[in-house]
Amino acid sequence: MHPLGGLLLLMALGALLRVLPWRRGRRWGGTALLLSWAALWALSTPALSSRMLYVLESRYPPMAIESLPAADVIVVLGGFVRPPQGLRLQAELSGAGQRLLHAHRLFQAGKAPVILLSGGAIQWRGHEQSEALFMANILRDWGVPESAIHVEAGSRTTVENAINSGRWMRDHDVKRALLVTSALHMPRALAAFAKQQTQVIPVSADLLSDDVTQELLLIDFLPDAEALTNSSRALHEWLGLAWRAVRGGI
Repeated sequence: MHPLGGLLLLMALGALLRVLPWRRGRRWGGTALLLSWAALWALSTPALSSRMLYVLESRYPPMAIESLPAADVIVVLGGFVRPPQGLRLQAELSGAGQRLLHAHRLFQAGKAPVILLSGGAIQWRGHEQSEALFMANILRDWGVPESAIHVEAGSRTTVENAINSGRWMRDHDVKRALLVTSALHMPRALAAFAKQQTQVIPVSADLLSDDVTQELLLIDFLPDAEALTNSSRALHEWLGLAWRAVRGGI
């Protein structure tokens, strides 16, 4: 759930408790209102959101392309294509589209002879065609030959990305892969790929965090819609890692 939704529900519960003829309930309601307001403010500040992003993104920082080893395949995880819907006449890339651009750079640098695109259709969002097929069309527009493009179109989650891509790599006797995804998403992606029988090298793209070494200004403590969105993304990754740890423990 988006933090905004959860905190608004907590606020509504607090407001309801405040009007009930129950002294302890009114006290709890006031506490819920105060805590939800404080949490919403904190998560909406660039000061906190940037640090939440940095903790995850700094685990696998980007590397210069020339310093990366050669591999058998470049694996790109989807989650950044807006399909042709509404006013859009063709598929477009969101901010995380830097993943595809960076994979193209790796290919142009000769780091691997083929690109595997992993991403299925998300039916609940109204997508009928798989995201990987849209990505393939964009790569063709960028001059990547058809023979170098491979599509894995059945994945809807990171775990399915890993399972289906891992199956493709084993079927094609791939020993080493360059895994391209957002820096924020990389820890969870690598955890999902850990069980695949191939060497996966993280190649991070699409960084969101700012320079956390800079001195904080007053404006960094004021609410900002983009900061709340970034906090939501960071919380999503943390919850995904925690859930995977619980599942692994079970």
